[in-house]
Amino acid sequence: MKLHKLQSIKTRKKKRLGRGLGSGKGTYSSRGIKGQKSRSGYNIPSFPSVAKLPKLRGEGFTLVKKIRPQAVSLGVIDKEYKAGETVSVESLIKKKLVKAKIGQRSAKVKLLCSGKLTKNVKFDSNILFSKK
Repeated sequence: MKLHKLQSIKTRKKKRLGRGLGSGKGTYSSRGIKGQKSRSGYNIPSFPSVAKLPKLRGEGFTLVKKIRPQAVSLGVIDKEYKAGETVSVESLIKKKLVKAKIGQRSAKVKLLCSGKLTKNVKFDSNILFSKK
């Protein structure tokens, strides 16, 4: 043992396994020749946590729940509104024709062509209409 060859334990580099024959731990990389423990990807105690997660299928992986519009017929609007009034989502919620669900950004309303509209009523731009 010579003084110029002394080095502390902390500075000694860790030997990298499986990096070729010249590295000192090549070929079998101190795992042995055959068996379950010699294979790559050996996980002793548990199932891998990635496999436990649900698979996101389809294009884009969006899990956003769509807000479906609530249907309101023209006959109901004819009964509840006076001539010249504007029909908006907020006024439909106030008159309790549409439910405002908790946690929603905004309720959507779609007008169905069932019943007759005899009064002159204005509709807000947020309200959807059926094809008829």
